[in-house]
Amino acid sequence: LGVILIDTMNMNPNAGKGTKRDEAMIHSLLKYTDWSNKDSKNDEKLQEKIFSSSSTKQGNGQVQPNCAALYELLQSSKFDRAFWEDEMNVRDCLRIDYKRFQVSPPSPTTTTTSLAFGMSSVLLPMDSLVYKKEGGMASFQKEAQDYMESVNVNLLLILSMTIVNDEAQREMIVIGKGDNIVEDVTKYLLESDDAAFLECAEKKNDIAVVGDDSDGSDKIPMKWFIQGNTKGSRKQVAPVIMRFVADSTIAAASL
Repeated sequence: LGVILIDTMNMNPNAGKGTKRDEAMIHSLLKYTDWSNKDSKNDEKLQEKIFSSSSTKQGNGQVQPNCAALYELLQSSKFDRAFWEDEMNVRDCLRIDYKRFQVSPPSPTTTTTSLAFGMSSVLLPMDSLVYKKEGGMASFQKEAQDYMESVNVNLLLILSMTIVNDEAQREMIVIGKGDNIVEDVTKYLLESDDAAFLECAEKKNDIAVVGDDSDGSDKIPMKWFIQGNTKGSRKQVAPVIMRFVADSTIAAASL
């Protein structure tokens, strides 16, 4: 039940994630689960909140969990800023919800047998991730580059989602190694019809939008975007990048 509530943002229609199947499953779980069999080890105050007096009673007199209360509890734990900002370093944030995507070569004649990129989902503001360490942008780029090498990808997308006033906000960072790969992804996100629904806008007012070598270090290219379509999660972004990689000969050479 909790997984469905979190994934659908408690069936919030503005999130656009909940389906009729989700709704039916929530109804079935509430109706047919034996809610009297609670774990005695759980915090009693939490149980009182979830199984409050405002909860619905089943026909057998059992009290069903209050979905709104359960969702709020899980949501606050999932987006716990202390956890994301204080207990995890940059590498931890990148790897806690990381997925690798393999793409078929753009043509049968290419010598590349497998094209790959990675996507990391994080639940804190991008500013907080980028400037997590005292070294700021330089430290972030070094951590990201090291992580990319450890997972063996030359293209990494970092997707940030936060909730502000009950509304989702999304940002994206694209980091890449190889000739023009970041510039080509940027052009695709901003100009391609396939990516138009994401409503990406490049964040130009930050001094660290693109890495440079002004301090003598070898920084890798990076672009930072605000994503206007907040319903566009990794499930929607990944196919866009997969089409770009599959269709791009430059991507094939770089990845």
